[in-house]
Amino acid sequence: MSRIGRMPVVVPTGVDVTINGREVRVQGPKGSLHVEIAAPIEVSHSTGAITVTRPSDEGERPGLERSHFLIAQMGRRASKGLKQSAGRGEQEEMSKAR
Repeated sequence: MSRIGRMPVVVPTGVDVTINGREVRVQGPKGSLHVEIAAPIEVSHSTGAITVTRPSDEGERPGLERSHFLIAQMGRRASKGLKQSAGRGEQEEMSKAR
């Protein structure tokens, strides 16, 4: 099993998580997000953490890491929002303008 996928996803304070079948919904002060998880992946929620598992490591390797990453990002974005920064080209142009 993946080392990253095995780790529980910590739910930030102020964020509510709802799991309804395959749908994971995250709601926080900055908004609400939801994602539908692929069929063999199982998601469970306990106090302060979300656990993502798959039935076995044999055969096809469905996106355990991807599901883990998506849920973790949803929690961060629902609590803190999306922080955007200038790309490399924009940063060079800004430094030349000074």
